[in-house]
Amino acid sequence: MEQTILVTGSSSGFGRLTVETLARRGHTVFATMRDSENRNAVSASQLHEFGESVPGTIIVLEMDVTNGGSVAAAVRELSDRADRLDAVVNNAGVFTGGVLEAYTEKQIHQIFDVNVYGAHRVNRAVLPGMRRHGTGLLVHVSSVAARTPFPFSIPYAASKSALETLAEGYRYELASFGIDSVIVQPGAYPTPIFEKKVTPADTERLAGYASLADLEQQVIGGLEAFVASDQAGNPQIVADAIVGLIETPAGRRPLRTVVDQMGDGVRQINEVGARVQREALEGAGIQHLLDIPSG
Repeated sequence: MEQTILVTGSSSGFGRLTVETLARRGHTVFATMRDSENRNAVSASQLHEFGESVPGTIIVLEMDVTNGGSVAAAVRELSDRADRLDAVVNNAGVFTGGVLEAYTEKQIHQIFDVNVYGAHRVNRAVLPGMRRHGTGLLVHVSSVAARTPFPFSIPYAASKSALETLAEGYRYELASFGIDSVIVQPGAYPTPIFEKKVTPADTERLAGYASLADLEQQVIGGLEAFVASDQAGNPQIVADAIVGLIETPAGRRPLRTVVDQMGDGVRQINEVGARVQREALEGAGIQHLLDIPSG
């Protein structure tokens, strides 16, 4: 069945692949991005052209997830063009590489503004309509780093961990309205997010970690070398997983989906976490929130 989906961060990476895959399958996709008429004009044009060659429809919208006015304007335009919104893919995000102490307070805020607050802004903008229709899906693109944080990329891991907590909270609180909230946990795949990573701005603090420079290079450099190698998986796998969740009937979607060549450990953490969470909710007498069918 054809659905209408909004995807954030659609100019490249998982977002763009998800938009293209959905359109190939006949869905209507609102592909949002920043600077669609300037910095990302080429990506916007390419998506528009791609949309003309597939069964579905691609509509590029300007949206900066860090700006509430921009989010609201994009959702208003979507509402003018579509009867309802079936799903949102919260994909917009930034990666980090560097010593935690050397990130300024402003930088940490900016990272969370994109990776966490941005998703919350988008969700708040679309949820009244979803609740009114009694159906909907929120997809949150996280990372295995939320479960297994590596040194020298901690702001990224922390933000993804926070995003997962919000997504899980939405899961419980929205189920009775027929709305699903799910999390996708990709591993390391070759996308431009690594090229655009945010590095620490406080060079004075950074100098105090000179003795760890080789270790930092081993961790971050090794990760970047891996995603550039033939060993790295195809990021299309992540897009396919997202589309699979969108096309799965409401109420049957798992809370967390790991998409990683080496994801067994993260899957085990998820299983233990789910068991402990169930026990906690049972202890509070609200375990029924885990079992409410959506749709």
